[in-house]
Amino acid sequence: MEESQAPGRLRCLPVFSWRYSLRTPAIVRYGWALVLLWRRSSRTVAGQPFSELANSVTESVETASRSAAHALPLRLNEELLIGRGTLRACYLHPKDENLIIKVALPGRKGGADANLKELKSYRQMCGRHGHIDHISHIHGFVATDRGEGLVCDCIRDSSGEIARTIWDIVVNQDTCDIDHIVEVARTLCDYLIAHDLFLFDINLKNIVLRRARDDSYRAYAVDLKGPYDNKEFLQLSSRITFLGRRKLKRRSQQLLERIVQFREQRHELKNLAG
Repeated sequence: MEESQAPGRLRCLPVFSWRYSLRTPAIVRYGWALVLLWRRSSRTVAGQPFSELANSVTESVETASRSAAHALPLRLNEELLIGRGTLRACYLHPKDENLIIKVALPGRKGGADANLKELKSYRQMCGRHGHIDHISHIHGFVATDRGEGLVCDCIRDSSGEIARTIWDIVVNQDTCDIDHIVEVARTLCDYLIAHDLFLFDINLKNIVLRRARDDSYRAYAVDLKGPYDNKEFLQLSSRITFLGRRKLKRRSQQLLERIVQFREQRHELKNLAG
């Protein structure tokens, strides 16, 4: 009497009396796998074979990508310009005042690459640590009339004004509490070191100070290229935690010393910038 078999299941292959060996024909050794693949490919979802379903999903994704690529780019006019660096310019997002867009400067090599490095570094840090404080978070790329732009948080004071960099406050502002600024910067550096966030390019122009209602500050790093913009030949500090931590401590001490130094030399620095 034959045993009943549940629908949709494969029948057991007969057990042969000889053992498989290298001399056993391939059709015998691998035939069961071919049967499994054939049966699986013939299965359906809601009456639609898996192969057709996969093709339709792929076509949908490609169509969505093409639509996004042909979307109208955001217009970045000079009124939205926040600042310019060596390779990139920073604009306020025209549709969201809580975001900024970094785009490569025309005629400068490396701007687009800097955006890619920063996004890669940010994703790596978030993958290792989850939520990160004291940074401007990144939200991906967007098409603009000045090329592809990197979208990041816009750090604002409690009053709603865009937070200023340490450079702007220390060099361009007539009065400031330099001791408080040094302590706020030290808090940021201690946080980066404690969490092994190797942002080696922490200088006065890459850190903004968010002013609270009581006029106290909180520091945020706004350039996150970190280990992907390491100028070392072998980039060992980006690969070995101990060396990265030691380098970050040196850069942190250098930052704190320059805050005091640049405040003392602010008149000369303003003349050079002008």
